[in-house]
Amino acid sequence: MTGSSQFTSRRHPGLCMAALLLSGFSFAAPNVADSQVQVVATIKPLHSLVSAVMGDAGEPFLLVENAVSSHSFTIRPSDARKLESADVVFMIAHEVETTLVEPIQSLASNAVVVELALVDGLTRRPFRMGGEFEIDHEHHHDEPEAEGEHAGHDEEHHDHDFDMHVWLDPINAIVMSHAIAATLSEVDPDNAAVYRTNANALQPRLEELSEEISADLSSVLGVPFLVFHDGYRYFEDRYGLNIVGSAVMNHARPPGVKRVRELQAKMIDLGTRCVFSEPQYNERIVQVIIEGTPVRVGMLDPLGSDIEPGPDQYPMVLRNMAKAYKDCLAPE
Repeated sequence: MTGSSQFTSRRHPGLCMAALLLSGFSFAAPNVADSQVQVVATIKPLHSLVSAVMGDAGEPFLLVENAVSSHSFTIRPSDARKLESADVVFMIAHEVETTLVEPIQSLASNAVVVELALVDGLTRRPFRMGGEFEIDHEHHHDEPEAEGEHAGHDEEHHDHDFDMHVWLDPINAIVMSHAIAATLSEVDPDNAAVYRTNANALQPRLEELSEEISADLSSVLGVPFLVFHDGYRYFEDRYGLNIVGSAVMNHARPPGVKRVRELQAKMIDLGTRCVFSEPQYNERIVQVIIEGTPVRVGMLDPLGSDIEPGPDQYPMVLRNMAKAYKDCLAPE
């Protein structure tokens, strides 16, 4: 395998989306060849998709485990060794895995590095403006899908003008899975048929998952809610949820007293039922925001930090998010 000495992402053209008409999680796979390909994936949901595509052909190494943020992850010696021996590194984008960019550049210089937020065929959403993005409540669910269109800027996302949380849309996960299969097939051609078959088998399962979530959330679509940090747009837009704003623009900078008062007035005025935080954030700040209001607190975990890594982790992440939305937005 030949690699590049520079940190570059691999773009793939639109890949065949033909699904196998299969049910469940089992399928007749081609014979698996002995594979020595070394694969690294950065965050848990991405590792899950790579695991599903690799199947019996190998097991990817997960860099960021548990509830550690990819914005502040510190690489360990064992991680460094895995990167040095990697043939392929899958990541979302350098704006997401910010502290991993330099280690990947220096340690995985011979690996094929794929930024999956940049592959062709994804639905991409622009940033929403500011910490308190103003939404047309009657029409925001009909916004056109955007391909890198500029619509505001998070301070941490400076090179590409779109929201990088692309994995929270399961239809995007289908595209990503085919891109993963295409890359692995190039690096490990002996198992190309395995990778393609697994990606094809994953597609109908993700489509069914999306339909399941859509039906499950149908009873809470009109209920207004607030998020601590605007990181869930792909999920919210896919299922038509009624988000009315976020507490902070930069999740490393808590809101001041004036901002908290503005949020409290807005929540009461709009009849906001819930504010969502994440395990990585200080929940005490959210408690301050809802103080004196009837608003509930919910928890969203877009990384599935407490879910066992593996091919089933990604569906569980989305199901858990759907349950969190439904539980917190449901009537008393």
